[in-house]
Amino acid sequence: MGIFRFRLVCLLLVGVVHGSVSFLGRRQGDSCAGRCDTVGDDPDWPCQCNQPCVDFGDCCEDYEEVCLSCSDRCGIDYNSLFPCQCNDECPTHGNCCDDFDLHCEGSTGTITDEDLRALSEALLEMDINNVGGLVTVDLQGQTSSGGGDEAPDPLFVGELSDEVLSVETIALLVALFDNYEPFTTDQEDVTPEEEEEVDAFLDAVIATDVMQSAYQFLLEKDAIQDDEAAFKVRLTEMWFDMYPRDGSSPGSSGFEHVFMGELRSSGVTGFHGWLYFYMQEQEERMDYYGYMTYRDLGDKGIILENSFVWDGKRKPISSIYIGASPELEMALLTVCYIARPDSLCPIDLAGESLHVQTYVEPYDGANHVGTAYFDISS
Repeated sequence: MGIFRFRLVCLLLVGVVHGSVSFLGRRQGDSCAGRCDTVGDDPDWPCQCNQPCVDFGDCCEDYEEVCLSCSDRCGIDYNSLFPCQCNDECPTHGNCCDDFDLHCEGSTGTITDEDLRALSEALLEMDINNVGGLVTVDLQGQTSSGGGDEAPDPLFVGELSDEVLSVETIALLVALFDNYEPFTTDQEDVTPEEEEEVDAFLDAVIATDVMQSAYQFLLEKDAIQDDEAAFKVRLTEMWFDMYPRDGSSPGSSGFEHVFMGELRSSGVTGFHGWLYFYMQEQEERMDYYGYMTYRDLGDKGIILENSFVWDGKRKPISSIYIGASPELEMALLTVCYIARPDSLCPIDLAGESLHVQTYVEPYDGANHVGTAYFDISS
């Protein structure tokens, strides 16, 4: 198989919103987003989000909209701190939130396969930070999940240019790569600086037309609440909050698993990020074994199903979307995670029909991304 070289596409840097004020302009503490299970009164907050706030009259303005809604909470285990529940048992116990039927019984049904295919094509079309035209890969030989090394050379030809690495969302994504320990059993030590890096990355991603369009789509389908600040909190929770994947230590997250990769005693898990794949090849920690199948998206890149060895451990089969911007990957995977949890999600990209597979990981009263990846074989 020959070398793939894609056409040049235009790049546009996206500004990042900094500071303690959210991109919506709401001050920290004014919203109940991420605070519905708090206990007791905190005098440092201008308003409260616990159950007694109703009696004391000091609830935040969005208390009912956020804390009394099942939006983004379906299937979460019982939590006595929440005023209402959104799990399968709540109809039996009579403690469901009023919108349980809307969000948990039929919300994903309002999003059709045709909706998802149309949205994904539209998001790809507006992905101005796509760098497929600036990346050269050498697919080499075809292998299988149990096959040998059919690729004597690296997957990526040469180094990525400054034009690629200076795209703002890409630069902010790469800055996150040194924040994680690869083994799933190692508990992560998240520093304030690392939290600021995550915040900057999400602000930049949310500011793009791609993620804004994904947000509006989910909003129009009643799949999320009408609150952009809460949407950012939700992205943080589902992608970056830690949970245990092996053992009891919270050493994993959806972001690390999908956009990077993880190691366990049995081998490699996750690893669906093309930029991290490139970085690991540059550090000579990655041995690409060859491709199994692929979808050529022209100047929008290539989705590759492949096998590799990372740090001496084999990943029999994996998939990466080479050339996609971070915002496109996160938008597509997020929409599918919400619309088709724990299942295949149909999408279209550059005329190619494929799927996104998602799995939900419940932990500590919230749902997180267990994994999400492009599936071109189903």
